[in-house]
Amino acid sequence: MSENKKLFIIGLDGVSWNVLNPMIENGYMPFLKDFIRDGRSAILKSTEPPITPTAWTSFQTGLEPEEHGIWGFRNFRFIDGRLGYELNSSSSIRYRNVWQILSEHGKKVCVINLPLTYPPFEINGIMVSGFPVPAGNRCKCTYPEDFGRELMEKVPGYRFVDYGQWANGLRQGVDSFATKLTEMTLQKAQLTTYLLHRDKWDILMIHFQETDFMQHAFWHYIDSSHPLHTQEGLVKCAAFYKELDRQLLRIVSTASEKGYSVLFISDHGFQKCVYDIRINNWLFSEGFLCIRRSLTTSVTSMIKKLAHSLFLDFKTKLINEKTKFGFMNQYLRSMINYDKSVAYVETNSTNIAFAHFITNDPELRRQFSESLMALKTPSGEKIITKIVPMRGTPGIHKIVFEDGMVASGTSVTGKRWCYSREVNSPQMGVHHRDGIIISDSLPEAQILPESINQLFDFMLASLGIRNPFAGDLKDAGRKSLTNEEQGKIEESLKGLGYL
Repeated sequence: MSENKKLFIIGLDGVSWNVLNPMIENGYMPFLKDFIRDGRSAILKSTEPPITPTAWTSFQTGLEPEEHGIWGFRNFRFIDGRLGYELNSSSSIRYRNVWQILSEHGKKVCVINLPLTYPPFEINGIMVSGFPVPAGNRCKCTYPEDFGRELMEKVPGYRFVDYGQWANGLRQGVDSFATKLTEMTLQKAQLTTYLLHRDKWDILMIHFQETDFMQHAFWHYIDSSHPLHTQEGLVKCAAFYKELDRQLLRIVSTASEKGYSVLFISDHGFQKCVYDIRINNWLFSEGFLCIRRSLTTSVTSMIKKLAHSLFLDFKTKLINEKTKFGFMNQYLRSMINYDKSVAYVETNSTNIAFAHFITNDPELRRQFSESLMALKTPSGEKIITKIVPMRGTPGIHKIVFEDGMVASGTSVTGKRWCYSREVNSPQMGVHHRDGIIISDSLPEAQILPESINQLFDFMLASLGIRNPFAGDLKDAGRKSLTNEEQGKIEESLKGLGYL
């Protein structure tokens, strides 16, 4: 990849070599097989946690999660001595990103569906926001805003990922789910081809979220070592990857004809989910997290009233800030007994979680950490790898779980805390840190980035920009999400199984 050459980046969300290799070996992805053979490729390390919003923010800023402050789809923090959270969006990113820096240097930039770009950034070019976006708000998902009309004219019915479109893949069945994902992939390829012809871009990026969705729901078919693997299931999943390969050939051929260097990347990899650890249930059972029992009746009443209102008016649920977004924050503020609790754990369904200490007592904190490190599954497997303080955030510790184990659960349910997920799980596949990077024309002297945040400097250098003023604070005037937008996005993420 020579300097100052136009750059075309394809993001394949969640794709790892344990996905690509079986598809290639079985003849489902002949284009990528040839592309890998003729280029250079490696493992690309993700962030901790290895989750979409965190990793793609590191990609855009060149910073680690402790620096850019995006740990997942939502961030928890203490407000007036009580825990609460806000959903993350592009407005939550505190630092300038690569698209802004390139724009400042006069480069023409086009970014399609990259996660955590809603609201879209004002750049020297076009941005189509990526997941998550509020349902029903498509006209505001592009920059410039009037490009939204052009998009719908060129690709009628273009689908953003909003509430319920792709949820519950297992319930839909692999055939139906693969068909929906393929339709969305075709739309993105159509839009990408149009934009490649529309303008002369210095950098164009297209992101495919569909691979992540397929692997969450049907990992047991992709992974031949899974106890529920069947050849019939693999063939059905492979139909999606086969069509994806065809569309990649289509857009890469167009980009190559127009003089672009091509780079494939992913934000994280995938693996089998072995155990789902409802860690706050464990804290509750051990007395580290105390719930106000006197409020149980009133909260149950609130849930019943909420469910009744949702049943009566489904549309209102999507736009009313007083539904689950407001309810969950009220739960955190009111149900936790802050006088008696030691900690609360923020989870995001990966192998990384964050302990927010409520007490300042060093002895209680030590007991909490030692008890966590000694935690084992019912069959005796170790659960926690390490617990380390977060840089720059006093009172928060990062908990790293063993591979194949995920931490989940926001509220205390009173049920058991350790679930085997090798069978009958809504998410058969879970994230790990090993993603992919594949380049078509990188000089031997140039080293492929080893981690996703290193791509920031790599992209700038490839376009002839060196030593940018990294770490420059973003524009403080950038608006945060409204409560209505937060409510819509949260419903979308819940419908997709991310919260």
